[in-house]
Amino acid sequence: MPSITLFEHEPREVDEGVREAVKIINRTLPRPTSTSNDSPQEDFTEENGFLQVTAKGIKAKHYVGFAFAGDLSIQVLPKVFKSWGELDAIIGFMKMLNVSYGLNIYDVDLSTFKSLKARSNIFEVLVFLYAKSLWEEILKGYHREYVQRVSEEKFLRGKLLVERQILKLPHKMHEFTVEVHEFTQDNLLNQIFYFTTGFALSKTRWEGNKRLLESLMLVFADVTPKRITPRDFERVHFTRLNERFRKPFNLAKIILGSIAEGRENIGGFFVDMNELFERFILWALRSSGFRVHYQREFWFVKDVLKARPDYVIEGVGVADAKYREWNAEPDILRQIYVYSKILEFQGEEGRAFLIFPRTEGFNKDLEPQELEFFDGSRIEILPYDLEVLREGYLDPLFKAYFGKR
Repeated sequence: MPSITLFEHEPREVDEGVREAVKIINRTLPRPTSTSNDSPQEDFTEENGFLQVTAKGIKAKHYVGFAFAGDLSIQVLPKVFKSWGELDAIIGFMKMLNVSYGLNIYDVDLSTFKSLKARSNIFEVLVFLYAKSLWEEILKGYHREYVQRVSEEKFLRGKLLVERQILKLPHKMHEFTVEVHEFTQDNLLNQIFYFTTGFALSKTRWEGNKRLLESLMLVFADVTPKRITPRDFERVHFTRLNERFRKPFNLAKIILGSIAEGRENIGGFFVDMNELFERFILWALRSSGFRVHYQREFWFVKDVLKARPDYVIEGVGVADAKYREWNAEPDILRQIYVYSKILEFQGEEGRAFLIFPRTEGFNKDLEPQELEFFDGSRIEILPYDLEVLREGYLDPLFKAYFGKR
């Protein structure tokens, strides 16, 4: 299978076959629903969707993830991790995705995948995490639940469905149409796992994943095959009895992507990096002990104009996360200045912060600094050092810096 890896905004010359496959991906995958203030509002087309089709090739945009169409496999990695190399960039992306959306992935699992020297591929990482977490839960015991079934029985058991029974022809009256509740392994959650496992097995190219998935296929041999749709995921309800399967369930949703619509040869999963960085910083702020309102909306010209900063931090001020290289663009500075003045007018703390990502190869020389406006108001520029994702600990910058005056 042809495999292409790009970093955000990277162009690549490709042949006409790849360009046509990318057009199918743009046309087929569900449109994104980003809530980020920095995400451009754009109409998706075949030539300009998750990826851009150019005259001579394709170009990545601000969406990170993977997709496939027929024999083509393509992935886009975060620009901030370009200096790390492909596998480390994928691990860094997975760590951001994990804490931002509560996937409950352990760093040790990502380290295990890295040590196995597997393919540097987002899809393979997701399949490994799914199969490993599901297998670990299966070893603790199969998931069984009571399932309601209607069947024809020679002996009366369960609830007799009288309205069906009386409509039977005489030669069928010796059988009873009954409704029974069976405590069985053949339930919706396991059907989702069976479908996901079979699909992942058909797409994975790494032997380690193949072995795990083949073992799982044997485990679910008694589960009825079922084509899974988005509605099936919505029908699953977690209780204390099946809560331990939530992690592989969430990973299954990501792996299937648009495949849940029945498109076995076209699918993928992309994340808007502007929104992912915003949610990652939200996690970092709250993990540092601050009470934060995410995208709190308020009017600053009554019933006419409204503001929606990324974060209102109680007792500190207002902050926006900017997933870009640092520069003092007037529009960016003006926006956060207005937010801070609105908070001051409402009697709240009005300090203003702009937070940018920093790695060895991105905003490398950016240090905390202050910019002053004409009225003496200050905007504080803060880098968040994403290099800590390699080390596995939280950047203490917020606790240390927000206390300053």
